[in-house]
Amino acid sequence: MFKIILNTFVFVLVSHIALSQVCKVFTLRGKINIDTGTIVLISVADNTYYQQKGVMSTAILNGEFSFTDSAIYPAPYRLGSRLNSQWQYLSDIFYIDPCEQQIYCKSDSITDIPLILNKSMKEWESLKKYTREVDLEFDINDDKRDSLNKIYNHNLPYNFLNDLQSKEEYLENRKHRLLIEYAKHHPNSYVLLWQIILKLSKGYKPYMDSTFNQLSYSVKHSLVGRAYRERADDAKKLSIGKIFPLISLENMAGTKVRFPPVNVHSKYTLIDFWFSGCSPCKRQFPLYKKLYEQHQRTDFEILGISVDNEQQLAEWKKVIQDQLLTWPQYLDKDGIIANRFSIITFPTNFLLDKNGVIIMENIKPGELEKILSQ
Repeated sequence: MFKIILNTFVFVLVSHIALSQVCKVFTLRGKINIDTGTIVLISVADNTYYQQKGVMSTAILNGEFSFTDSAIYPAPYRLGSRLNSQWQYLSDIFYIDPCEQQIYCKSDSITDIPLILNKSMKEWESLKKYTREVDLEFDINDDKRDSLNKIYNHNLPYNFLNDLQSKEEYLENRKHRLLIEYAKHHPNSYVLLWQIILKLSKGYKPYMDSTFNQLSYSVKHSLVGRAYRERADDAKKLSIGKIFPLISLENMAGTKVRFPPVNVHSKYTLIDFWFSGCSPCKRQFPLYKKLYEQHQRTDFEILGISVDNEQQLAEWKKVIQDQLLTWPQYLDKDGIIANRFSIITFPTNFLLDKNGVIIMENIKPGELEKILSQ
């Protein structure tokens, strides 16, 4: 009896010590080849997923800096330093673990991953190695697309475009299977969960849930896991095959209106999310204008949704006027609706059929032109 009590006491004591060693804060001590200034720690997904809210900043003193805040799970960030409102340094994504770690940055190696050694970064390298072969094939396909776009001035013949898209879909399916398999062998991987979250911003895919469901109970029910589940359920509403949901937006007069409008019955409708400071968004407008002028409204309609904030409203209206955008424009002030549906990259668009069903997402202007010309 005494032996049982003693063993129980030892088990409780060891468990208590183990729990007491679990870090609930992170400390990031860094060095950079900039003597003075300010450096910021930037979350790379929506703040809903983070314990820390917003951008954290700290001073650089003699090339050194430090961040400390609460953390109970790994999370991805970037580091950045501005000079005269321009990025003097902006790193690629890296992971911070709970507890203390060191990071080394080179201001002249902008967009590179800083040197940081922790458990999550080692796992990220392991995950990248697991998918390296298919990622290399993605790069080859992208290089081929870029080369052909230069030759054909971004007006690819349909057979080339179809081949490239078919190859991309094939590679996507291969990678999805790899991620699901990886999750089975690494059910406690926050790194994998974050990869799903970052992919979600480009549109929901069923493999995301298949991968998520392989993760452990503790990961799925963590703050970040619960946030993913909620966002994924909303993002599903904008997946291919779904009817675009009814939402409330402002028109250019500032009046709340139902969207999509009830009077849109075109064969195809393009819903384009953009904002006034988005250069890639504005580069698409000339071809959109050409298509809009070539096709009757019964065949093709465009509905623009801006995510500009209150201070940017004048610039939003100026872009519409200067670019001579004649299709209807709406405002999702501060991007509240877009954020709810995990739209955080711009431009993002959805092509709808005459019944309001989403048939394509993030279609390029050249691809859209091919569809309309047929």
